[in-house]
Formats: sequence, C-alpha cells, structure tokens
Amino acid sequence: MLVTLSADLRQVVPEALARQAIADQIVQEANPHAYTSEIGPGRPLPTPSPGRREAVVEATKRDFVQGRQVSVSVGAVICAPTMVLLWTVPRRGSDPASEAG
Repeated sequence: MLVTLSADLRQVVPEALARQAIADQIVQEANPHAYTSEIGPGRPLPTPSPGRREAVVEATKRDFVQGRQVSVSVGAVICAPTMVLLWTVPRRGSDPASEAG
C-alpha cells in the first residue's frame, strides 16, 4: 500500500521526503477495520497548510477505496470458478432419480 499511496500523493505533495513522511504516518496509523468515510490520519500530518491536508486525506481515501476494490475483485475471480464447479459437479452419494420420486 505504501507504494500506491506514495504515487497517489505525488500530485498533492511534490516533495519526495515530505510525501514519504506523510505516507509512512498514514500507513502506521491505518485502521483496516475503518469505514471508508472515516479513513484519514489519526494525528495531524506534517503538512504546511490545512488545504493541503484535505488534499492528502482525499488522496488517501482514493487509495484505500482502490485497494478494497482490487481485493474484492481478486476474491471474486478466485471464488467464481469454485462456485461454478460446485454447481456443475453432482454431489457424491446423491442420485437425482431417487430424489424425484
């Protein structure tokens, strides 16, 4: 996540050292159980202006949302073939003819 977050922050914080410090702090304080609307740094960020802080928080939210979308997509791709297999392969010991009558 640190790599993608740093890339997302590049537009907001062009200075590499400041961007790295902000990304490190956000990752250290991240709560993986938080709702997307509550994602943001728990403590003040090392940014010079409140406007920049809001831009950093928005970039952070986008990064977390993208991460969740990727993880859900990967999970769906992994689960889909298993579900198809379970629906198409008959269960052992079951006889469809005996269940009908």
